[in-house]
Parts: sequence; structure tokens; C-alpha cells
Amino acid sequence: MESALRVGGGDERGGDFIHRNDRCGDTFALAETQPHWATGPSPGPLPGPSTGPSHWPVLWQPAAWGYFARHLPGFVTAPVVVLAAAGLGLGLVGRASRREVAFLSLWIVLAYVWFTAISLTIYKGISLGDMRYVMLLVPPIILLAAIGVENGLRLLVVGARGARAEWPRLMPWVAVLALHVWLAAAVSVPRVSGFREIVRFVGEVAPSERVFYDGAYDGVFSFYTLAADAGFRRGVVLGKKLLYATKILPSFGLVEIAASPGSVRESLRFRCGCRILVIERQIAPELKRNAAAANLREVVAREPARLIRSFRVEADSVTDVDVYEWRSVDSVPSTIDLPFPSLNNVRVQVKPLQY
Repeated sequence: MESALRVGGGDERGGDFIHRNDRCGDTFALAETQPHWATGPSPGPLPGPSTGPSHWPVLWQPAAWGYFARHLPGFVTAPVVVLAAAGLGLGLVGRASRREVAFLSLWIVLAYVWFTAISLTIYKGISLGDMRYVMLLVPPIILLAAIGVENGLRLLVVGARGARAEWPRLMPWVAVLALHVWLAAAVSVPRVSGFREIVRFVGEVAPSERVFYDGAYDGVFSFYTLAADAGFRRGVVLGKKLLYATKILPSFGLVEIAASPGSVRESLRFRCGCRILVIERQIAPELKRNAAAANLREVVAREPARLIRSFRVEADSVTDVDVYEWRSVDSVPSTIDLPFPSLNNVRVQVKPLQY
């Protein structure tokens, strides 16, 4: 679950483990000082335009049956797909792996047809959450690619005359292993640094307050902030819940809750309740089409915001994080409406449970 105030964060990649692939489950909490929360549904559509698709394919539309295929490149790379096609062809032509190729082909066809039909008939369309079914196609595709590597390299190395020898079956894998050992040195392991210093500074200027954070690395900031808060006195308000909300990932679409500089200013005054604002100066590429993020940076460039300090960080496209004091906090809300665009724009009202 996502929320406006996060108490679980991400790894050193900037929350990619948690909030970008938001692909793994987050641990969040909402409130000023307490670790337990009460929730209740609050029906109604979200304000602001949605940039996501307005409808999904239905059963009788040809595009519906190609939906999973179009999103498959997000799970396996093009070379793997090419090798899988080669494995399918060589496996059906030769006898050595024909049975395995037949089983793997059946796996792909049944899984694809079944989950597409189920999604279109029961749910009346394919939703963003249904894309997890594409992962069921990944194992057979990888196995077909392995068969393609083995059969293809065996033909290249020994030809038909030496096909009975056992050592050619090992040579392709030795070659693949050697190639990947050589390529391992070129793998870039994402790393983020500089956020602990920001958290330390914010802890000095706001030791027992909520703080606002907006940017792609809110997971890193939230993790370090709340990991150092053994007394549960602090909280983090996320810009991606207060000002806009993403449909799991920004690329899937988003809802702009505060679509103008004026509405951003009003949200900071009445709905946020934070005196300290921490904002990444550079907008991450996946958030650049989000007008709310640009409007926020326009608003804090003038009164009543005051720049306190800037920090240099190492975080891919983000190099600077600015800390502001917002001197126009009119109220600290006791409850917050959390938007969930991926759940048909459902809103959930959350408030702390008082002891």
C-alpha cells in the first residue's frame, strides 16, 4: 500500500527496491507520532485530469489479445526472445529436444490464452495489475532460449558428423559462462549517496515534525528518516500522494491532484501540515510530464518558502536536493485522503489511532 506519509523506505537505489518497482510491497504509516493507523473508505473520484488510458481492451477487439505481447519486452529482452524463437525452430526440427520444446510451447500458449480470456471476460478488460501474469511466460521463454543456445552452438561447433559426442553439449555453456564473466565487469550497480546528511540536517531543524519530500528518491529519504526515529515522533509526507498520484508506476499514468501553482500552494497550506519541505531540484525523467511536480518547484521559488540549505547527492539524474522552510502552514490535518488511481480512483481516509 502507498500513502502520503511513508515510514518504510527503499534501498540505496533511491527507493527503487520499494517505491519504483513500488514493484515490491511498501510499509507505510500515516500520522504525526503513532505507529498504528485506522483506515476507512472514502468513495468518490479524484480531482484533476488523468493521463492514463481511459479504457482497456475488451474480448472482441484484436488489440486485446496482443496486450500481453506488447508488454513482454518489459520482462525479457529482445535477444532472449530471438534466442527463444531459434530454440523453438531448432527444437522442432531436431529430435534431441523436441519433447521439451513441445511442452514449453504448450505452456506459453495455454498461459497466454487463459489469462487473457480470464481478464477480458471476468474483469471486462485488462488492468495494470494483470500485467503480472506476463511473468508466467518468462520461464518457458528463457528455457527455449537456452535450448536455442545449445542447439545453435552445437551445430556451429561440431556439425552433423560430431553430433554424437558429449563434449559439444558442454561447450556452448562454457562459452556463455565465459562471456557473462567478461560482461560482469561492465554491469553498472546503481548507488545513491548523500541522503544521510540531508536526514541528519532535517532531524536538527525539525526533530519532532512531519516533513514533506518530493522526488524520485523519496524511498531513501523516508527510510533513513524513520529508521532514526525510534520514538515515532516524525513522519514523511510524499509529494506523489499529496500533489499527484501514480498508477503503480509513472509510465502507467497519473492523476494530478494539484494541477496549478495555486492549488499546490493551497495543498501545502491546508493539507500538508509540514513546515520543512525537502525537494529534489532536478525532476526525474519519469516525472517530467507531471505538471504538479513542475508547479511545486515554481511555488517554492518565492514567498512564503525560504531556502534553508542545499545538498549535493549522487543519484542518477538527481544531483541537488533543496531544503525549504514553508512559513504559511495554516493547519495540520488529522486525517488524510489517500488516492489510489490504479483501483478505479478509490480514495481511502486515514487517521492515527491515539493511545
